[in-house]
Amino acid sequence: MYLHRVNDLLRPARNVAWLAVLFAVAGILAGCQESGPTSEALLEEAKRAVMEGRHADALESARLLLDTNPDDPRTQRIYGEALVATGQPSLAVWPLSRAMRDPDEAVPAGLLLARAQLAGNTGADAITTATRVIELAPDNAHAFMLRARAYLSQNMEEEAIADLDAAIERGLDDDTQEFIRVYALIGLDRIDEAETLLDELHARAAENADEDPKRAAEVCGATAMFAFERGDAERAEQRFEACLEGDGVKNALLVKSAVDFFDRDGLSEKGTAVYRRRFALDESNLAARVRLAERLRRVGRAGEGLELLEAVTDQDPGVWSALVDFHRRREDFAQALVALDHALEANAQPPDSWRMARADFQIILGKLDEAERSLRDVELEVHRAVIEGRLLLARGRVEDAAERLEDAVRLWPDNPDVRFLAASSYERKGDWQKAASHLREAARMDPPHVASSRALAEILGGIGDHEGRAFVLHRLLDLDPNDADAIEGLLESARAVGAAGQVQEMFARLSRIEGHQGRVLVQVAKGAAIRGGNEAALEALDRAIAKLDLSHPFYHEGLRRRCELLLELGRANDARAAIDAEVEKRPKLASLRILRGELHARMGEPEAARRDFESAIDLAPDSVPALIGLAESYAAGGDDGSQARALFERALALEGGRDDDGAAAALAYARFELDAGDRDAGRARIRAILSDQPRNGEAALVLAESLLAEAGEGSPPEELLDVARRAALFEASDRARALYAELVESGGDASS
Repeated sequence: MYLHRVNDLLRPARNVAWLAVLFAVAGILAGCQESGPTSEALLEEAKRAVMEGRHADALESARLLLDTNPDDPRTQRIYGEALVATGQPSLAVWPLSRAMRDPDEAVPAGLLLARAQLAGNTGADAITTATRVIELAPDNAHAFMLRARAYLSQNMEEEAIADLDAAIERGLDDDTQEFIRVYALIGLDRIDEAETLLDELHARAAENADEDPKRAAEVCGATAMFAFERGDAERAEQRFEACLEGDGVKNALLVKSAVDFFDRDGLSEKGTAVYRRRFALDESNLAARVRLAERLRRVGRAGEGLELLEAVTDQDPGVWSALVDFHRRREDFAQALVALDHALEANAQPPDSWRMARADFQIILGKLDEAERSLRDVELEVHRAVIEGRLLLARGRVEDAAERLEDAVRLWPDNPDVRFLAASSYERKGDWQKAASHLREAARMDPPHVASSRALAEILGGIGDHEGRAFVLHRLLDLDPNDADAIEGLLESARAVGAAGQVQEMFARLSRIEGHQGRVLVQVAKGAAIRGGNEAALEALDRAIAKLDLSHPFYHEGLRRRCELLLELGRANDARAAIDAEVEKRPKLASLRILRGELHARMGEPEAARRDFESAIDLAPDSVPALIGLAESYAAGGDDGSQARALFERALALEGGRDDDGAAAALAYARFELDAGDRDAGRARIRAILSDQPRNGEAALVLAESLLAEAGEGSPPEELLDVARRAALFEASDRARALYAELVESGGDASS
């Protein structure tokens, strides 16, 4: 089933960080049902089905077994193996983790778990799991091979090569090790060695193409990636297109490499076309249908993706749970609830977590009385505590909600997701000490809870505890050595305390992570500005970009910062020339049009800005930044407000379907409303943002300044002081800190 993809759900949707946690809690607690006798007949059938490759049958038998004895490690391992084999690796993580606790199952379950984690793009977790297997079975070649793959996924090429050598010494017979070695050599910039090995592989694959087309396709993809690594993107594109001809599109590794390349190089349409071709090979394959639908949603064609899923609801009831996920990611909770009701109806014994999710959807939709009725069907007490806490929050009873969520913590004190949820309730009420207490407990766990660690680091940074923040971020970095957010946070903390050595170390680490070149350029400018102001920042940035093609999307953050610096230095014509040159290189790249539109807006040229934003929307109709920019340009150009409002509404609808936690459209709309004199609407919109994102310092500052305009003499109102405190902590500008200091001096309580 697709309903509980834990890895996806741990990335909270923009307006409902709660929901992701609820689903994660549901997955973690799924085994807490009453135990019954194990059916040996069912177990034997499940084992036999796995051995014979009948993974769907194995899955069904294992599910039946889990209903009666959820704690049996053999059943958990078989269930996990079947989930991996049927393309559901993220669902396999929990049962395999439980199976691995048993000494007899630790090695086989651990190997499967590492595979599942790799398939779910959690390479850091796969390293940890494979290392545990190696400690238990130091001669297991497959464990070393899996860890080598995991190391490569984390750009730890030297470690990957060492593990490949160890696997070969232990008798590994696996052709894929040669590909891993090629990519590791490329990553280490040992290009000549990689090219020699790739030539050998290509010659062998060409000789045996008829007998082994899979191998030929993989080698073809490797040569394409090699061209890209050598800086020849045009040749790489041609090679990938040639590789994907005929049966090449059947090869999962080749498809992944090609789509990743197309997406990175701004050719997402070609990536989508590859998904379409794969689906066309077997339209009865539900997993392929779901993958294509999700791809369409992510590239702004959600309507097509929805049609694709709805087309088989009469044929395959399993699609309903996929539709729940699809609608949830779009934040269309009304349709998610409809799909969930169908999924519940199609399952004779749905898990308690589905009933919990039903109540949660109803809360999100404001159907609080219905949610309370649905709560009667929720059996597990901890699920009930979580939902009741959510209900209380929805009814504005924040104190009671925090108390009920404390009950959930007492029921499951070592569950980091429950602690994160409790902390979120305290963030809502502005009690940062209690919020930090729960976050700290979750962050201390092994492994550290990622969402709690990030939230705690943000709070610690806000109060100036850079040592504490660094400790938390280093633990995240131990978990994932390529966590760019953690690296950038450590860089900024080191800069704040003057630790020059660590600044250089973190800067070097960030520079090595593909896709973050723009962030690196921004940090170059930031460091130089601290030392010598804007002139120094521009000089440093110009040195850094001397040989770079700033029209490439990788570098757009750096291009934006360069234009901003030129404007701040009074060199508007130079800024205009700089962005014009990049637009001329790639006139059909919407992101460059948006950058130029933003530049015109800052220069007070709304008509020119409008033209660029309109061009961007022609190129990318679902671009939220382009819609926001166009709306603001209409407002700045004297529009009566109708066109701007229509564009803001459109941007809001699209922003609600994104997977990130942004609120740019909502905040821009609120600013527009405040400027237009509609203070009640603007403030209500910002309060809604802060309810979902208590640490949104920018929103807090806008609301604080709006409230300040009406504040009288004497002690500031409680809400004004609260949002000013949030702004000082999380927006962290001189203006925000000064505003909060003024309010405290005039009689506000700074104790929180």
